[in-house]
Amino acid sequence: MHKRTITKWWIWGLGIQVAGVILSTVMALVMTAHIVDLTTGNRDFVPDSFFWTTIGLMILGGIVFCGGSIVQLVAQIGAIFNTH
Repeated sequence: MHKRTITKWWIWGLGIQVAGVILSTVMALVMTAHIVDLTTGNRDFVPDSFFWTTIGLMILGGIVFCGGSIVQLVAQIGAIFNTH
């Protein structure tokens, strides 16, 4: 791999990781606000479809973060082979 390609892959991996963290964080905050809204007035919490949607999007954010980590790993391996 060329140095320019390695740099592009590493930066793209970092951007993908940031997107995954933002998605997971936003969904965690939305889910927390939703749970607080549902449990006001001493009511028991019963998960609804919106709750499960936020859980699914949090998991998607984790998968996106892992994908960015894999892209950065590939760039790192390319850099190691490039120095040989």
